[in-house]
Amino acid sequence: SEMQSAIAALSRGPVQVSDGVGYSDRDIIMRTCDAAGRLLQPSRPATALDAAFASAAGLGDGPVARLENVLPVTASHTRIGDWKWAHVLVINLAEPYALTPADLAPTDLSDAASHVVYEGWGAAANLTVSTFDSWTLPACNSSDFRLAHVAPVFSNGWAYLGEPAKWVPVAEARTLSVAVDGDGVSVELAG
Repeated sequence: SEMQSAIAALSRGPVQVSDGVGYSDRDIIMRTCDAAGRLLQPSRPATALDAAFASAAGLGDGPVARLENVLPVTASHTRIGDWKWAHVLVINLAEPYALTPADLAPTDLSDAASHVVYEGWGAAANLTVSTFDSWTLPACNSSDFRLAHVAPVFSNGWAYLGEPAKWVPVAEARTLSVAVDGDGVSVELAG
């Protein structure tokens, strides 16, 4: 399923096709890798937000899970040079939760002055991009899970969103370097 594929990619664990012969969904498989089969994964495995642990323990506000002992919001990041792109996976969230930069900093967020959040996958026309001061994660189940990414806004106002068709749109295996060049951005890609 899409959710299992996203979890496998974001966990930095093994990714394998386990469908029977003739039953594999190429589009889902290709969200985990490039055309050469190189896995596109974050720099560190996704882990639950600290706020999710606090909420589950009854020690503070945080994302509320639909299922007991299953933390609904995980985050990870990809580091390219001094920049970090955060990846936020939301599964079985019982009620909306306002995610803020403090939920991701300092582990999964760059020191950039501002960030944009974008969600959706597939064609760029399917993306919603907005400034990341606070982003409301909608309640969801496992069948309508959410995946969002947070990109740094560079000093010239540009942000690099990577490959939106992938579960990890900015991955070390594909994005080799990012440099801010005056009014533009230069990105070196593998493949």
